[in-house]
Amino acid sequence: MFKKVVIYIVCHLIFVSLSIASHHDDTSHHDDTSHHDDTSHHGHHTQHVALFAGLTFNLHTEENSPTIGADWEYRLPILDHKVGVGLITDLVFAEATEFIVAPAVFFHPFAGLKFLVAPGLVFIEDHEEDAHNEVNHMHSAPLLAEVEDDHNESPLMVRLGIAYDIHLGKASITPVLNADLIHEHWSLAGGLALGFGF
Repeated sequence: MFKKVVIYIVCHLIFVSLSIASHHDDTSHHDDTSHHDDTSHHGHHTQHVALFAGLTFNLHTEENSPTIGADWEYRLPILDHKVGVGLITDLVFAEATEFIVAPAVFFHPFAGLKFLVAPGLVFIEDHEEDAHNEVNHMHSAPLLAEVEDDHNESPLMVRLGIAYDIHLGKASITPVLNADLIHEHWSLAGGLALGFGF
């Protein structure tokens, strides 16, 4: 499961990066001067990708877990380019590894400040449960009386986030703080994202 998740993330990032690069090359080739003027005028790039590293603190279990992630945003040509849409993915290395994927809506009120709302899905790999199931299979004695409560939990989640982009040319450094609602419990994720604008 974990290897599949990692492969999925890598493939997704490669696909998004190639798509963005291709789109950027076409836009630059046909309208390089206009694009340059637009970027300078608004002080931002039309598209932005970033890699995140930090910690997630589960308010229910009081557990700290290393977290890595990636996100992509496309600024829409509405409201003076203050609204964007994109995709976020996170891996939380907790006792049960969590993989989060969600479409996101971004709002940039002023300067580098941004907010996001991202309703999505969370996939959980419970290592203890997997080990327990392996032991049961080895002894050929499945416990039919056990109730698999974990499988009844909803895969839905909601993320609310706040961040501030510090631009260094096309690159950016972004302090990030997210609040995730998963299975009726809140978690806080904080860290730094390193990004690149197109």
